[in-house]
Amino acid sequence: MENFGTILAVIGTVGFIVAIWMLFGYLYFKKGNPKKGFLVLFLSLLLVAGGVFIGVQGAWKNADAGVALSDEVIKIIETKSVEEATPEQQSQVGMSVYLKINQEDWEKYEDEILSYYISWQKSLNPQADDETLKTEFKNLREKSLSN
Repeated sequence: MENFGTILAVIGTVGFIVAIWMLFGYLYFKKGNPKKGFLVLFLSLLLVAGGVFIGVQGAWKNADAGVALSDEVIKIIETKSVEEATPEQQSQVGMSVYLKINQEDWEKYEDEILSYYISWQKSLNPQADDETLKTEFKNLREKSLSN
């Protein structure tokens, strides 16, 4: 869907260039037909607007599914335990709860993200309670899905 919108927008852009060329040709050399130039200009602008609209609609549909975890986050999860990870790595993985992660990645890495999130939050506040952090984690996940 997005590719089709991009193709329409590119065709419209080429048409726009041709239309401007036609109009300037008429203005400078008095050759050609300005009505055709304006018609091509109007059609090209419609193509560009339609392409952008279709592309945006496709992007919205893709956004509903959620985003995949980045390769860097997956690498941290798979290669380091929570205790071995630096505070920056813990926060990087823990902050994934704020993203609308696709269902496949979430099911695969939910427990790991939870443990990184708890460790990250405990590094910020050592007195934080695990159960409170788990509840907060679940609430953040629900909030990210509703956005």
